[in-house]
Amino acid sequence: MFFNKWLKIRLFKKDKFHVKQSIFLKNVKKEAKHLRIGRIGERAVANHLKRKGFTELESNFRTKTGEIDLIFRKEEKVYFVEVKTVSVESGRASVSYETEGGGYRDVSRGIYRPEDNVHHDKLRKILNTIQVWISLNKYEGLWQLDIASVYLDLKDKRAQVRFIENIIVE
Repeated sequence: MFFNKWLKIRLFKKDKFHVKQSIFLKNVKKEAKHLRIGRIGERAVANHLKRKGFTELESNFRTKTGEIDLIFRKEEKVYFVEVKTVSVESGRASVSYETEGGGYRDVSRGIYRPEDNVHHDKLRKILNTIQVWISLNKYEGLWQLDIASVYLDLKDKRAQVRFIENIIVE
């Protein structure tokens, strides 16, 4: 999100007359906390895969059908990775509850899993976006869809990454 307003910042020169200067900045970017956490989670997964010998092809591939968070290649296979991230502060999830079947489950007790947010409709959008990527890149080889769950500990600045590999959608 960009602010359309001009922000005014005053700088003071240190001389005997204290001359005041003004600088105007336009389009200062302000990022929502959940977007920042998602971006950090995506970078954690990307770094993990690079250490495992994968090569990054693209990140945040967007079309009108949807978005693919990460696209990697290893040997002759392309991996499309959907990343879901939850932040944990002082051992507790920052999200307090999730709904399931009309009820609530307490996230702070460790029941919440980020991959639960990848529902059937989301998978359909991802698959349509994968087909667009395959068509645009004229790719004819093997591919698979993986989901990466990331638990971010903001206090200790650590990330735990868990993969669900080779998702099949019926």
